[in-house]
Amino acid sequence: MTSDCPLIGRPTKSMATRFSRGPYRLMRCLETGFVFLENPPSYDEVRDDFPWEVTADRERTRRTAAEPLISRLSEATKQAKRRFLPKRNRMHQLAAGVAARIDRSRELQLLDVGCGCGGLAIDCCDRFARVGRRVRPIGVELSPRLAKNAARDFKAWSGEVIAQPALEAVQGLAPASIDVAMMSSFLEHDPRPLELLKALRSRLRPEGAAIIKVPNFGSLNRRLRGERWCGFRYPDHVNYFTPATLRRLAFEAGYQTERGTLLDRNPLSDNMYAVLRPCA
Repeated sequence: MTSDCPLIGRPTKSMATRFSRGPYRLMRCLETGFVFLENPPSYDEVRDDFPWEVTADRERTRRTAAEPLISRLSEATKQAKRRFLPKRNRMHQLAAGVAARIDRSRELQLLDVGCGCGGLAIDCCDRFARVGRRVRPIGVELSPRLAKNAARDFKAWSGEVIAQPALEAVQGLAPASIDVAMMSSFLEHDPRPLELLKALRSRLRPEGAAIIKVPNFGSLNRRLRGERWCGFRYPDHVNYFTPATLRRLAFEAGYQTERGTLLDRNPLSDNMYAVLRPCA
């Protein structure tokens, strides 16, 4: 069987996995090992039928009904983290590491692809402001409702939100205009990750970088939980990355993985992080 592998952007031999559900076919590329949804919804379908705020609520309801005990335990764990680690923002920590190499007198241009209602970008702006860094947020969000909410809050920072598919929005940015690009829990949603990262590469300034957070398909929890793993979301999760396949995507798109330590890809965590810098 042959399918178009999103990781390398061409047809490869593939095989069906046991993780398909209903009409949604999860395939594994035999060349790269990448797992992906063979028949992802179109951008228009995502915007109109599967916006994030709707699918997230549906999935939460489904999991609560299917596994009430585990759902309650998961929610209790999240509440404990918010209570005892209220200042934790891993994306900002990584963004600050990139910003440390950038002239402090210049206003940072912070791109948040898949910004949702804008909470992450605003929190990062607040944290940068506390240490005297000027920052302007630019959001990309396909959901009209979330984009409207984010745009309202970005005004205080002279920012803007582009309500378009990510690839189209990034292609419309000026070359070498972005210092830090964040994709937090986004790249698993986009059916064209290779084209998106390639387009972003020329929009980053020479000292800029892209910061990625995605579910870790190679995590211990996924191996233990199988089909019940929390990272499966049909049909809006279309890419399932492991540390190896995320590095391969970075290479194919023309980046070097600047960060990818064990802390960034802890196998005990359902998520992993990477900092990608364009190759010279």
